[in-house]
Amino acid sequence: MRDPEAFDAFYAEARGRLLLQTYALTGDLPAARDAVRSAFVAAWHHWAKVERRGDPESWVRPHAWQQARRRHQARPWHRERIIDDESRRTLEALGNLSISQRKTLLLTQLSAVTMQEMAREVGLTDQAAVGELQEATSTLCLALEIVPAEIRPHLEALADRLSEIRFPPAATLRRNGTIRRRLHTTLGVVASAALVLGAGAAVYDSDAVSPLLGEHSEVDAAPEPEARLVRGDLLAHTEVDAAVAPRRTKGSGTIDNNTSDTGIYAPCQAHPFAVGEGDGQALVRRLKFTGRPKAGTIQSVEVAPTRPRRTPR
Repeated sequence: MRDPEAFDAFYAEARGRLLLQTYALTGDLPAARDAVRSAFVAAWHHWAKVERRGDPESWVRPHAWQQARRRHQARPWHRERIIDDESRRTLEALGNLSISQRKTLLLTQLSAVTMQEMAREVGLTDQAAVGELQEATSTLCLALEIVPAEIRPHLEALADRLSEIRFPPAATLRRNGTIRRRLHTTLGVVASAALVLGAGAAVYDSDAVSPLLGEHSEVDAAPEPEARLVRGDLLAHTEVDAAVAPRRTKGSGTIDNNTSDTGIYAPCQAHPFAVGEGDGQALVRRLKFTGRPKAGTIQSVEVAPTRPRRTPR
């Protein structure tokens, strides 16, 4: 049972701290803001599991950091123009650290994790994490001309840049998280349905003649009617918009039968179709999202034809 009040309280208490940490990690405020929001949406999606951890922040933070870095990859380290000189120096000094050094420093300075928890979150041994932290501390102090005790005040000063950020209401995130969960469920159902349709029905009743196991029938089974794919077999673009890229979907996308060009639209595809071309049916919808970074998504469904079978004689 998911507890909305517990989630709302956690969101109100942790969102500012997580935004500061994510901003310091990337130096990219738009990416940090969107990533933190998405991470809280995912947290509500999995809240029953996240809440049981006892420290939900340790679940949300890696998700926010991963998404922020992904959003930031196509952009230089820092492009903000309206920023004070001291914050710019701090962000540039952080940007000169390796990603693991940055993480060890931020976890140690801006969170309440132990050294063992820090090492586990960064994915290093305790000894390696301590080495990265020492290197990060000395490098940052030299760059900013400060002593280690002044690192945390310099990092916390970045929060002044975040005061203008308005967080969405917790109810909005919970609603998006619920939509996200329903979309995942729908995708699973669609995949299962496609699998069943592709395999065909194993046993069916035709013209009131029921094939019986262990019996011989002199009547050939009538062919099953072929299932026809329609646009409704694909998720609506509004569902994708709500769950994947809120308010960014550009139109309803294009829908085709995947017979143009190569038909390869995913890195894992070896062939355009699961069955021979022309033997089955396929529908593919391609959606593009507005804004930056540039993004899009593709959804598809395919069915294979059923083959007429004769009962044993």
